[in-house]
Amino acid sequence: MRRAARPAAAAALGIPLPGREIVEILRRWHDDMLAVRHLLASATSSVRLVTTPESVVIAESRRTWTSLSLYGYAVDAVYVNKILPAPALKEGDGAAAQWLRSWNAAQTRGIDEVVQSFVGIPVVRSPYLEREPIGPAALAELHGQLDLGTLAGRDITKPATAEPMQVRRTDAGFDLALRLPLTSAKEVGLQRRADELLLTVGDHRRIVTLPSVLSRCTVADARVRSGHLTIAFVPDPAQWPR
Repeated sequence: MRRAARPAAAAALGIPLPGREIVEILRRWHDDMLAVRHLLASATSSVRLVTTPESVVIAESRRTWTSLSLYGYAVDAVYVNKILPAPALKEGDGAAAQWLRSWNAAQTRGIDEVVQSFVGIPVVRSPYLEREPIGPAALAELHGQLDLGTLAGRDITKPATAEPMQVRRTDAGFDLALRLPLTSAKEVGLQRRADELLLTVGDHRRIVTLPSVLSRCTVADARVRSGHLTIAFVPDPAQWPR
């Protein structure tokens, strides 16, 4: 019946409809995306960001952390990769040694920027290797060269848990709080649509379905402070029993 109705539907819409093969591909793609989302949001999963100590890359890592937090994904560590060794000072060092020292100084500033940007998240330092670590033996060797920082002595196979979205009762109504690090109020977009909130940060958007108690409220205020977005709701008299 569906196949017989396709010509009529195409004529009514004025555009050709995709074939069954295309529809099946889209369905599989949708199912795969749902599976990935379920995996990332699972309590047994967390994200570890890998960056390099360069300003442009660090800025992109900060944006990634904000985007992941918007969707409720936990970041439990930041790995700073390709750190050059600090050369020993020797009399008569040539241009190569001076170049290496200048790069090392720049990377040290970059590492400081990472630590300041990702407050509360362990920062792991990884050296620049002569060759790409491929295979279990090479990865085990790399692990022995990592500077784990505050992760030292901890089981790094255990994922962190994301800070959940919270609803709190206030004198005026309710607050909905969501962790949103490295974000200012001017970067956040907020739109109410029936019982949904549309949150945007840059090019990223999340649709939040409001719990029943908030769906019967109106948005009174929103603020970003200390890495959290807090949205204030007040009861809508038309939807609350007197």
